[in-house]
Amino acid sequence: MTIYPLKSASCLALLLIFYHGALKKEKIHHLNRFYLLGSVLFSFLVLLASVKTNTK
Repeated sequence: MTIYPLKSASCLALLLIFYHGALKKEKIHHLNRFYLLGSVLFSFLVLLASVKTNTK
């Protein structure tokens, strides 16, 4: 369970780097707000989803 916070923090860091590179200078403040809130939720929830594959 200690690996989950590390993965979540790294996912959040990647999304924040994208924000600073592409969206920081945008004048649409609502878009920036929703992106930042969505990126926090995404970074916590995406790791909870598990993908199971059928391998034979």
